[in-house]
Amino acid sequence: MLACVENLKNAKKWQSLGMVLVVIVAAMIVFSQNRADACGTKYYCGDMNNCAEASYYYKACGLRRLDRDRDGIPCETICGKDHPTYERLLRQQNGGKPSRGRRPRY
Repeated sequence: MLACVENLKNAKKWQSLGMVLVVIVAAMIVFSQNRADACGTKYYCGDMNNCAEASYYYKACGLRRLDRDRDGIPCETICGKDHPTYERLLRQQNGGKPSRGRRPRY
């Protein structure tokens, strides 16, 4: 009898753990879908219209492939090869404001 009670307690623990895992997985799916909706379907530098857009996809969407040499400047053919040029282009394309991972203005 005691073994049955112990097995029942263990089953309830596993059932609770299973529910927690289901909730976590569901939240991850919803988050990834929302992120995909916000980030769109652009994945490469050739898909970007300007430096502000490349910076948005690099910072907000986590597309680290846009920065091949890992110097913090995405799509160097669009954004320039040095940080002063990159920051100047971002200010010009974002209405004079520095980029903080916001969607660029068109």
